[in-house]
Amino acid sequence: MTNIVNLNSKKTTHNIWGVPHGLRNGPLLFTLYSSTLQDIIRGHGVDVMFYADDTQLCLTCIFDPADRDHAIRVMEALLM
Repeated sequence: MTNIVNLNSKKTTHNIWGVPHGLRNGPLLFTLYSSTLQDIIRGHGVDVMFYADDTQLCLTCIFDPADRDHAIRVMEALLM
């Protein structure tokens, strides 16, 4: 894909990731991407909720420092 970066100079760049803004099948591509992402996240024991422009990760733990530390490591691993 090629996007025009500066309309005055007509320099272009090639997208390696993502979907160009306004692409007609963008919502379909997002759905395909997010459904796979949901499976990966849930595979780590984390609940996930997708909203229009937001994602919420939920991990239940008991009030115990060891459990809390484990929860933090799981979340950090998902976000890296």
